[in-house]
Amino acid sequence: MTIFTFTGAGLGCNIHVQYCINNESPVGALPDPQKQAGVMMQAEWAAVVTMSAVSAYFIWRARHRFESLKLYSCSRMTAEEVSFISVPIGDVERQLLAVMEKYGCALVTGVAQDAELEELERLMHNDLVAVVDEDAVGALPPSILGDFARFKNGTVQDFPAPNVDSLTASGLLLKKCFAHGKMAWRVRKHPNIHRAFAALYPDDPGPLVSSLDVPLLSRDLGGVAPLTNPVSAHMDQNLNDARAHLRDCAYYQGIFYVWGAEAEEASTTVVWPGSHNDKELRSRMMSDENFKNWGAAGEHYCAICDMKDEQTAADIAAAWGKAARRVPAPRGSLFLWSTKTLHTGWQAGKRLAQAVALSPKSERPEHERLAKLRLAALGLPSTHWAHVGMQHDMVLRDMGYFGLPADAAESQTRRENTLGAMPMRSAIRPFGLHEDAPVAELEILARNTTFSLCGMWWPSEEERVRWSAVLEASVKDECKDIL
Repeated sequence: MTIFTFTGAGLGCNIHVQYCINNESPVGALPDPQKQAGVMMQAEWAAVVTMSAVSAYFIWRARHRFESLKLYSCSRMTAEEVSFISVPIGDVERQLLAVMEKYGCALVTGVAQDAELEELERLMHNDLVAVVDEDAVGALPPSILGDFARFKNGTVQDFPAPNVDSLTASGLLLKKCFAHGKMAWRVRKHPNIHRAFAALYPDDPGPLVSSLDVPLLSRDLGGVAPLTNPVSAHMDQNLNDARAHLRDCAYYQGIFYVWGAEAEEASTTVVWPGSHNDKELRSRMMSDENFKNWGAAGEHYCAICDMKDEQTAADIAAAWGKAARRVPAPRGSLFLWSTKTLHTGWQAGKRLAQAVALSPKSERPEHERLAKLRLAALGLPSTHWAHVGMQHDMVLRDMGYFGLPADAAESQTRRENTLGAMPMRSAIRPFGLHEDAPVAELEILARNTTFSLCGMWWPSEEERVRWSAVLEASVKDECKDIL
């Protein structure tokens, strides 16, 4: 047995992974995990830390060379292009699916009104206030005390830049339980969010279950809009996925915009309209050796910059630069796209939004409900999948409400201090965590979770019996109904 350690950085996150493989098997060799959906799957191969070896290696390899890849620029959608993909919330039942099938994306407008948006911003402000360690701030110089007072009595936009930068990775609020904050849960349960997603599944419109994805927060960059961004375009579905039921299913994800993204100096989503129907494009990406190996580890993320075939990657990146369009999403809109559509984020300035995806409850197996209960109780983010409880692959070592392992916690504290951030707590309390939850038992679970594939918690029968009662007692009923 050989132990490997890799450290790398990319996409705004640091990765330190240690894993072991059997020397008799080549890297990438895994036992066949393909079973019918809903059946417990156990891989006979385990990571030392909570990430599969294949996924860890290729994430490290590809993102280690991320900085050397080309930048790209793209235009905002014109008013005419926006009109092609726009659907008012009142027309989603008649128009949304047809627009999605043609363009691979859609902009649903009028999802929430001004009063609701003001309340959502207030809820996010409350969560940000809660993450600041007020006792530690009280011992700091008066200038920092003044910064905190202005923020506490102000709005989300007053949250100090060093704190925004230390909390986020490419604009994603992945850590400290923000995926389970008050704003995130309010969006997931919003009737119009459910109405829009239900229209995409006319044969099985509900009830729907929700992903447990993250909020997005980016700060103002001083009114200067960047002309380029790194080529991070990707598909969120892998035809090589070991989870057979996720390989080619019709599935949609979205971002709900609390702040508008019409300005040049706003962060937003970039999409290649129609790319979901480009069979040649998808074939060229899915035949790449890296994505075959990633798929064997249960990793759906397929980015151009992560391809092993650099010439094909360069060709696709050039086509992406020509076809991609930034989406000027208005305040209170829901931008939706197919997981087969090539897309990414565009970092240009301020954004407050919530990633959200819903799918029919009938597609969510019972053992995945247990996995989602775990995420809700511990305050951990999922990926975009609503019908599986996959812990987000950028925070596989995170223990949610119970913080980070000691080495990772030390690294996070150093990062916050280096950036000059106000002292912060290890986490906010997850909205879905019941007041009488057996916290001591949950901490044992948080510290002893292992994954069968990347981020997938499939406990043994004995473990399932033990943790079912604990998790059922730990999550509020108002959250259970969409898990």
